[in-house]
Amino acid sequence: MAARIFRRTLALLRERGLTGECGQGPLLDDEPTALDACPQAAVQGRIAFGERAGCAVRRVRDEATRLAQEDRRDSSKVGRPALQARYRGFSLHAATRVAEGREDALERLCRYVLRPALDESRLTWTRDGKVVYRFKRPWKDGTKLVVFEPWVLVERLAALVPRPHRNLVTYRGAFAPAASQRERVVPVPPEDEGERPVFRSRQRRPCRAVGEKRETKPHRRRRWT
Repeated sequence: MAARIFRRTLALLRERGLTGECGQGPLLDDEPTALDACPQAAVQGRIAFGERAGCAVRRVRDEATRLAQEDRRDSSKVGRPALQARYRGFSLHAATRVAEGREDALERLCRYVLRPALDESRLTWTRDGKVVYRFKRPWKDGTKLVVFEPWVLVERLAALVPRPHRNLVTYRGAFAPAASQRERVVPVPPEDEGERPVFRSRQRRPCRAVGEKRETKPHRRRRWT
């Protein structure tokens, strides 16, 4: 599956003419803007603007951590866990699931998916006015923190801003526009174009008499949402 995703992604990039060398060819539009340069520089680990544009961001590596991780991978005889795969830079993880009734596991999964891009508790200032961001876990190459200039941090934050006039919700699986099973999960619109479905929130409800108490239905609230 990971290899299939890689081939399809590469074919899509070739179709759109985006498989050139880094920094060459079109990005997403015919006339790239400053907002386009920020995510491109962030992916490459470089600076987008300023006097040091194109230079790599400073990283601080721990050689002992890198060697320890290499030894751990070499000495481990256990292969990659089931339902996980890596292929040419693409990773696929399908081993996480939530059993029915396990709200604690659902809470952990939702907190992980909705976590912020940056943890403010790991941001610190240096005496010379630079910003240091420490990772929760070191990278495979031993990198444990990166040092930004203040405007470079703004570049990284700008890369997270959604591009204008782009859909923020993309439907996959059975909800995809061309999915073969879409008819089974998406309601079919009425044949009469003039007839519009009435939503539950727009249905007219009978007025309550004076002094009549409103009927309430007990519902279960998740405090962590």
